Amino acid sequence: MKNFISNLIARVQAAWPVNRVVAAITPLLALAAGGIGTYAVQKLPWIGSLVPNTQAMILGVFVTVAAAAVTSAYKWLDGWQKHEDRQHWAAADNKAVLADEQLDKPDQDLPPRPLSEEPEVSA
Repeated sequence: MKNFISNLIARVQAAWPVNRVVAAITPLLALAAGGIGTYAVQKLPWIGSLVPNTQAMILGVFVTVAAAAVTSAYKWLDGWQKHEDRQHWAAADNKAVLADEQLDKPDQDLPPRPLSEEPEVSA
């Protein structure tokens, strides 16, 4: 069962990277956060006493909480893109360093040419 779950998780991560999952569920989480915020204002007395229980205030709480959820997802996705960009440039730098090292190495497979085979330089 453990192998099945780990294989399933690996397949899901291959098909849906984390950034796509966050982008896909952000609207649903924003609606859920707004709903929880309005429910708390309407039903919980210690929160309802802080906020007047009018339609405008309930709508304001919904919009504020939903905007906070969307902003959090945006910041996470922005950080993820910066992380991927750093990984991309680090990989490119590593490839460049390896290419430079290959150019600096003499050819190990070829034996040195004898002096008699050197091309003559005409003046």
